[in-house]
Amino acid sequence: MVIFNGAAFFQGLLLALFFGVIYFILYLFNIDDSIWEIGNARPMAVIFQAHLCAWICMLTATFGVNGRLFFIPTWILFTALCIILCLSPEAHWSRYIFMMVSFAIPFAFFRLKRSFMKTACGLHK
Repeated sequence: MVIFNGAAFFQGLLLALFFGVIYFILYLFNIDDSIWEIGNARPMAVIFQAHLCAWICMLTATFGVNGRLFFIPTWILFTALCIILCLSPEAHWSRYIFMMVSFAIPFAFFRLKRSFMKTACGLHK
């Protein structure tokens, strides 16, 4: 039984490289995740990272690297994770912005996929 396909491993490597560079830069400037904390709720950095993962997986899926976990696209899994992370008893106003961005991911995916397929198939006007 296949849990991850090969494209999901590629997406995971891309995400690890991307976040590795970001955390190395943050380490160089001595910046930690505590600047994102709002009260004793989850740090906003975790929600921001989940959104970056969803957007990166969505962009790679647009260009043909369709990573899947148990036949579910990875960008859908990360979008669901973003929504779950935004649901908190201590909802700050910025979490509502992140929630709106979460719902924008599928719309952006289908719009980009449609325009990419039009240009790739030569159907543009």
